[in-house]
Amino acid sequence: MSDSSVDVAGLLATVASVMEERSDELALAQADAVRARFGSYGLGAVPLESLLESGRRNVALMVAALRAGRPPEPEELDEARRARERTAQGVPANELHDAYRMCLRIVGESFVDAASSVDLDQRAAHEGTRLLWATADVLTAVVVTARQEVELDFARHDERQRVDFLRSLVFDVAVRPELRKRAAAFGMPSDRSYWVVRSRVGSVELREELRAMLESLTRTYGCRPLLGVVDGDVGGVVPVKPTLADARFTLGIGGPAPLESLPRAFSAASRMLDTGIAFGLTGCLELNDLSLRLAVGSEPELGAMLYTRYLAPLRAEGDFGELLEETVAAHIAASGRITSTAHRLGVHQNTVRHRLARFEELTGCRIDEFETMFEVWWAIMWSRHEALGRG
Repeated sequence: MSDSSVDVAGLLATVASVMEERSDELALAQADAVRARFGSYGLGAVPLESLLESGRRNVALMVAALRAGRPPEPEELDEARRARERTAQGVPANELHDAYRMCLRIVGESFVDAASSVDLDQRAAHEGTRLLWATADVLTAVVVTARQEVELDFARHDERQRVDFLRSLVFDVAVRPELRKRAAAFGMPSDRSYWVVRSRVGSVELREELRAMLESLTRTYGCRPLLGVVDGDVGGVVPVKPTLADARFTLGIGGPAPLESLPRAFSAASRMLDTGIAFGLTGCLELNDLSLRLAVGSEPELGAMLYTRYLAPLRAEGDFGELLEETVAAHIAASGRITSTAHRLGVHQNTVRHRLARFEELTGCRIDEFETMFEVWWAIMWSRHEALGRG
């Protein structure tokens, strides 16, 4: 180390001591400046003592840099604590950043005053200014990063609270008085009815896309949707019944229902979702959309029995049996009219009659009887339900 460098270091150490002696004065100047300039600081949410502590720390960091001849390393700083504290006190990100730079500028200006008092030469003044700027850059970068991390933490915490409250609404059988109060805090008036939705998608990206879509579709004036991931599914309580035409999603819907009936509505939405998935259906599904399919899915023993009676004999016929099943299904869809069935299948009416007769021979039933037609429909629906479930 040369003599000139030793002189610069010694002079900067002297300036640092002058600044250190003025630490309380500089801390107060910083506190007064940010409270006068920034509304969030001036409202009293940030205590004066906390501001003074931060101001003294700013001075100490600048002083330490002048004495060490280098700015601090980011890992040497604990600015996340201050960023977290200010965020909790309601200081917006832009005001936190701007206030921090203002404080560092005040400390930097004190360096000029201290340098004049000890008659600092040009070389030392240049080096000291460089150190202060470098230190300010490190500090502001750390604060910005810390604030971003804090905001992420707060967002995660808020999301956990929302999901916990959502689970309370849809799983607790009794809606307790405190849940009503919390509902208002989440933008959900307790004097209205809500729809409950549930959907199952395969990836995190699709879950986020669907949630954003539902948020947009169901937001209304004076009432917010409450959406989250519940047991791996996108679920929520929304003030408006959604209309979802996207064929990528199956959405079960329950309601409308008041707060105290949301668990029952969520159970209904879950049944709609499970049934819709089992039958390969997409879009928004309510009771009206699924009708008897709900019963088919909930009565496996009956479905298996009807399958054995009406469809198992056809399966023994191989490809022709599949053709017979297709014909019977088309005949039921055509309300038992031969002409309409033939038109649906693109075959002659006599072909339809021949196939139906063969079906009756194999099963020992008459397809034109209403009860038989209904039972065959049930067997076909159950077979499709089971095939999709296994797939």
